[in-house]
Amino acid sequence: MQLKPVPLQLNSRTGEIVGEIFESLKKCASMKLLKQVHAPIITSGLHHENYLSVKLLSLSTKVLANIDYARKIFDCSMGTANVFLWTAMITAYSRNQSQATVEAILIYKKMQRHMIEPNSYTLSSVLKACSILSAVQEGNQIHVHALKLGLNTNIYVQTTLMDMYAKFGCIEAAVHLFETSCERNLVMCNAMIMCYGKAGNVEAAREIFDKMTQRDSISWTSMISSYTNHGNMQAAQELFDQMCLRDVSCWNALIRGYAHSGDGERALLLFNEMKLENVEPNQVTMAVIISVCGCIGALEKGKQIHEYIKDCSGMEMNIYMFNALIDMYAKCGSLDDAYRVFCEMPYKDVVTYNAMILGFAKHGHAEDSLKLFSELLVGGLKPDAVTLLGILTACSHAGLLGMGNEWFSCMTRDYKIEPSVDHYACMVDLLGRAGFIEEAYQLIKTMKLEPHAGVWGALLRACKTCCNIEIGEIAARKLFIVEPENPANYVLLSNIYARSNRWDDVAKVRHWMSKRGIAKASGYSWIEVDKLVHKFLAGDTSHPQYRHIHATLKNLSLQLILDYGIIGIG
Repeated sequence: MQLKPVPLQLNSRTGEIVGEIFESLKKCASMKLLKQVHAPIITSGLHHENYLSVKLLSLSTKVLANIDYARKIFDCSMGTANVFLWTAMITAYSRNQSQATVEAILIYKKMQRHMIEPNSYTLSSVLKACSILSAVQEGNQIHVHALKLGLNTNIYVQTTLMDMYAKFGCIEAAVHLFETSCERNLVMCNAMIMCYGKAGNVEAAREIFDKMTQRDSISWTSMISSYTNHGNMQAAQELFDQMCLRDVSCWNALIRGYAHSGDGERALLLFNEMKLENVEPNQVTMAVIISVCGCIGALEKGKQIHEYIKDCSGMEMNIYMFNALIDMYAKCGSLDDAYRVFCEMPYKDVVTYNAMILGFAKHGHAEDSLKLFSELLVGGLKPDAVTLLGILTACSHAGLLGMGNEWFSCMTRDYKIEPSVDHYACMVDLLGRAGFIEEAYQLIKTMKLEPHAGVWGALLRACKTCCNIEIGEIAARKLFIVEPENPANYVLLSNIYARSNRWDDVAKVRHWMSKRGIAKASGYSWIEVDKLVHKFLAGDTSHPQYRHIHATLKNLSLQLILDYGIIGIG
């Protein structure tokens, strides 16, 4: 559609011109058309009219999703901008939900310097931005400003404040606002369910949910998420089953819950049920399901979902989906596919690099990990704690002790990143793999942080490899305190004793396990066949094709003996 510029004659009345402009703006379905209408507004001098600028700005962001053009409109009109135009720009950034959201707070501060008094909508929008960015200090300051202006009791401001404090995890502040509110609306109740759920007070969240006379999808989703966040999948499923109308958010909450609780198979089944009920998955759904495929090693299913996304005309790949794909392919061992996705990405953040660096690292490609790290720095991105963990993992898996020591030393010096317990665990693993057991133990003793099971576990595994009984016993005793129910720690210590022919000590460890009711966890493996993941436990005979599988293994074993004299699986 070619839109003709609005004819602006000197003898035309301004009201008529503005009317024509508004009619033309209604037809704008692209940036090209918007610019055609905008041009005569500028040439006629009407670009300083706030109501026109607000309309142009809103159209740029709400309909055409062009925040940069909206900012140009705002900057050109800033000298004469009223509270409505300032608010429109702040609102546009607060809706953006990206790194650009910080601009909402910066514009609010600039608005104060221009002595423009905000209204309730301004405050609601900038508080939403604080919530998205977890900007606690700025949120508190704006709350104080609202109090000074007497707008703190406004229902919109109060609701946004509650939602903000709920997302910050500031329970007392959110509860105080809720209890002192004259009017408790739906959004307030939803915010409190979310707030209590985040704090672990699921009973209080459920009490509010049960008392609500009106509920929307957010109410149900928040309550389901409260249960899933604390591992109560049964209650979450029961609540989900009570729903008459389930939108994509509710499905996402339950799918994410099963994924985080380690039940990837159930998460995949739910995803299939969701499609059967004609609920279209969104970008959040896809990112979670892709991650599930990575966790359970379902490479073919992951590839199938990747193709499904490509075929969905209405779904654009966002950075979370790209990052999830890289992580999934890397976890499934398909590094070529992971790197292909990495190279296809139009924009990469530090999480993208972290996923690829860790992928290369865990598969022993230290050189590729280090190359990507250099690329990250050249691209102007700032490495974080996860990036450095990936580099240390790369050094550990490749046995690069000297390089690992150097990277560990430069974390604080060059990148101002304090080593976490996970970084120490990686260094203990690196030293242990190289046979430096004493040095690994000394490193643990210098830690300012409390070592977790990962640190002592790395040391115990190294002691088993090098048969170091003395330090192995120290590591095992620590693990028996930190995670007393984990059978692997007892088995590792028992194996260390067995390698040294200390059979009495082996018997003691077995006795401890028996006395505490700890049984060795059954080992299992899985394989994906025809898009189904089959799980096999040691000694398990429950698989429906068990007899056929076992017969095939026997035949293979016999063939090995006949052909090569190798004794296989009997």
